[in-house]
Amino acid sequence: MSDDDSLNLKWGVPAIAKALRRTTRAVYHMAEKLKVDPDAFPGLKKIGGTYCLNLDVFEGAMRGEQDRVISQSEGKEQP
Repeated sequence: MSDDDSLNLKWGVPAIAKALRRTTRAVYHMAEKLKVDPDAFPGLKKIGGTYCLNLDVFEGAMRGEQDRVISQSEGKEQP
């Protein structure tokens, strides 16, 4: 097992697209948003010209967003 496997990293847009079940074009589009808002794509960084996604960070952020939406739809306050 490599360090990338234990850290749950995906290197390069094709690998990121496959992991997220998106097209490479969609991943490039989402990555462009990083120029305007660095928090637009949690877990994505550009390192030496190559995009790298930490899936643990990305999935954690998505779970947090999902929990927030569910609690709002149920009328609960989110801290």
